[in-house]
Amino acid sequence: MSEFRNLVDYAQAIRERHDIPGIAFGTARGDRLVYGGGVGWRDASERTPIGADTVVGVGSITKSLTALAVMQLCEAGELRVCDPVRKWLPEFTVRPEASVRKMTLHHFLTHTSGMPPLPSRFYAQYRSIMADRNRERIPLPVDVEKLRPVDTYEDLMELLAEFDVQLLGEPGECFSYSNEAYGLLGCVIERAAGEKYPDYIRKNILQPTGMTRTVFAPEEVEELRPDVSQIYCSRERDGESEVFPAPGYWEKHAMYACGHLKSTVRDMLQYSRIYRAGGMVDGERIVSPQSVDAMVTPHVHTGRGQYYGYGFTVQPDYHGGVTAVRHGGGDKGVSAHLSFAIEEDLATCSLANLAGVPSENVALGALNALLDVPVDEPADKFGQHPLPEDHLERFAGTYRSGEGAEVQCWVQDGELRVRTAGVCRTARPVARDAVVVQMNEDTQLPLRFLFHTDHSAWAVSMGRRIIRRCEE
Repeated sequence: MSEFRNLVDYAQAIRERHDIPGIAFGTARGDRLVYGGGVGWRDASERTPIGADTVVGVGSITKSLTALAVMQLCEAGELRVCDPVRKWLPEFTVRPEASVRKMTLHHFLTHTSGMPPLPSRFYAQYRSIMADRNRERIPLPVDVEKLRPVDTYEDLMELLAEFDVQLLGEPGECFSYSNEAYGLLGCVIERAAGEKYPDYIRKNILQPTGMTRTVFAPEEVEELRPDVSQIYCSRERDGESEVFPAPGYWEKHAMYACGHLKSTVRDMLQYSRIYRAGGMVDGERIVSPQSVDAMVTPHVHTGRGQYYGYGFTVQPDYHGGVTAVRHGGGDKGVSAHLSFAIEEDLATCSLANLAGVPSENVALGALNALLDVPVDEPADKFGQHPLPEDHLERFAGTYRSGEGAEVQCWVQDGELRVRTAGVCRTARPVARDAVVVQMNEDTQLPLRFLFHTDHSAWAVSMGRRIIRRCEE
């Protein structure tokens, strides 16, 4: 099958360019695994290969299972997506209070609550980070030692009440990816279902779907050995990238619902059948077709022909007509991506054991192969939209998020220069309010600037987060 030989070569080239120890990937059509394999190693020191049954973290792909659990509870009559958040979380508050009263579960599911990017996950991961013997070698955007542990949902809501939060807008006005919103949906699920979030997911999604190698807790991962991946981290040292084994996921129990599942390519492809088969897997009804439709409906525009449903990104016109539904995930030692096309009953998944690498390219390359599109054809194509220097000056400034991301923009010799994630590049304007930065051979970073008036931008949208411009 030449398309998969091309895919393997493509994945291997990405692995080598980014020093990734291993990438597992696979494709499915209907209920059949069409291809499952990998390039590289689940443990580089022992040269043990990575494959479709190797357990790796899936990061924020977990959000789709959280959304699915909400839909199941809706069908059971336990809650409604139009419920005010305060109905289930009466102690939840951020300022202004009046806006919080307007927030619904729909806003949490679609990342439209108005909450800006916040550093809560580092508080929730505090104990794991502090216990990690490699933590001094792993670059972090915050000084974790100055934080405190957040162990429960109540701790998380207390922390959010303390933050000096300035909402990005009224609920429903804008899309900005929020780990906090999905973390708190885990609390909503627990209070509605009367059981712990991981237990609910296990009994109502993992077990009936046949996902036998998918777990949350580290001790459960140990039971799945030997085919469990080592996880790796990287850092810059003497101008070179150093990749090293860094065992131990950073758990955040108060935010499990936003991204802590560990799984395999085969199990994630099996999971995608829920959506490709109208909520039914192997004769087992997981959720209704109506709930599936609600999850893959393009509820809110996120830019570049893409939308967000419930727990998924939806791209209605992927390479000329197919609707691609997908989600990525990243955390310590994790770069994951799941994609599927419901009309064609196709699915792909890739799991890499190193953070911050283009695992998404491999999953979408696999989808391309199934759609008879060149594997390296990008999902997003950007045109040209030259802008005069005085217009580019409106983008200039420093933008900084509560999660620690920083973007610096300035005009030099008539071009917009952008520095972020330690990389400085010239940006290419693609619209009156947007530019693209070519971060490396495999990664394009789109930036969209937001304006209250016709003057300087007040924020930039990067990585699906709205990041405010710092005051001069």
